[in-house]
Amino acid sequence: MARKFVKAVCSVKNRHYGLDVDEYGGKYEVTNIIDITAEQAKLLPTQVRQDKFYSHSNLLPCSGDGSRLIGGSSYPMGKGGCNNGKFNAQCMYCKNFRIDYASSHVGGQYKKGDVVHLSQGQDIVIGEDEGALLEHLVIGAGWDISTRGSNMDVDSAIYLFSGDDIDQVIYFGNKESKDSAVRLHADNLTGDDSDTEGQDDEIIDIFLNKLDQRIDRLYIVFNIYQAKDRHQNLSSIRNMYFRVADPKSMSTLIDYKIGQTRSSDSGVIVASITRVDGGWSFKAMGKTLTVNYITELNQSSFR
Repeated sequence: MARKFVKAVCSVKNRHYGLDVDEYGGKYEVTNIIDITAEQAKLLPTQVRQDKFYSHSNLLPCSGDGSRLIGGSSYPMGKGGCNNGKFNAQCMYCKNFRIDYASSHVGGQYKKGDVVHLSQGQDIVIGEDEGALLEHLVIGAGWDISTRGSNMDVDSAIYLFSGDDIDQVIYFGNKESKDSAVRLHADNLTGDDSDTEGQDDEIIDIFLNKLDQRIDRLYIVFNIYQAKDRHQNLSSIRNMYFRVADPKSMSTLIDYKIGQTRSSDSGVIVASITRVDGGWSFKAMGKTLTVNYITELNQSSFR
């Protein structure tokens, strides 16, 4: 039995934790929890990725709902002592407690000028030390269509969430959010532009400093237009990518190349951008889906 290290963070207080995790019969259980600093969190990697982590019997159960699922209960903030800053093992059960898969924070192991390459499931936080990026982000997206001369049209969209509810969808039929903070600048019908180095098929401007405070998550989505009606799917799409670019130079800062997808599906939830304490978290998702139109997604599509 090999012990693994997992890092976690309280999304409300931005406190960081280190977890010792052991495998018991295929289930990963936390056997110990310690406080770590933000600097240590930047340097230490999470060594195992699982959909669920549980607490071992040597740790306090969650008195909120009896569950031993880490970060999975509705245990209310404050019952575990976070209001006065004291450490308490029951923090693990609070709904604000999440496993941190970030390889590094910008400004940590990475220096300015580096490109951060994400793989599926990884995330990275842009914090207060990158103030310019917290004001204005440029998202570049691209893909190639394998079959030339086909009538395939790939659309992109940005879903804006307020809590658990979809607030707005920005797409070719609605290219700007109500507060003008999110703007979609193109609707490329062919994917040809990304064959030229430095050219994105579609560009999205996100002015984080103007974004309505109710909006706490954004999702970037690709989908083939009328995929079901036209009997088209992702088998004809290659070289899909998502990148965060410097708004002045357009040089790449964060890059995610979408790997192999299920060829029977029509689209991909590419990435999420989530408001966290002191910054925004970018997560590479790569979750596939099948819909006819890019506006047909609902809340359950993103779970």
